[in-house]
Amino acid sequence: MAETVAAKETVAPGPPAPAKPKTTQDSVQQTGVTRRDYIPDAARMGGPLATEQLAAARTFLAGGNTRGARSEAKRVLKDAAAPTNAKWEAEDLLDRTSIDAGPLAAGVAMLIAIALMLMYYATLSGVTE
Repeated sequence: MAETVAAKETVAPGPPAPAKPKTTQDSVQQTGVTRRDYIPDAARMGGPLATEQLAAARTFLAGGNTRGARSEAKRVLKDAAAPTNAKWEAEDLLDRTSIDAGPLAAGVAMLIAIALMLMYYATLSGVTE
């Protein structure tokens, strides 16, 4: 028992762990790799990537007319002569303004659960009488 304690005490500690970089520049100096910041698609489309074909749709969307913005985006998607960047922006606009199906699915699931519960209680009342 004394031998194992002595053996543990004589083990030399390993090299110290490298310090974590404190800033992005320190990280670049240590690894040589720059960090890319995440920019969502919607923020990118407002800058130099905004196309002329969807100027009307952006105007409608800024004014609160979602239906008009979506119809303009659909028109651009159907246009065969529209550039690829315009189609990407139209798809992004349609994606951002679409109806979220999650709450709708939860509501349908709740209605089904209530219907099953009512059917169960209806069969219980027939059995007890």
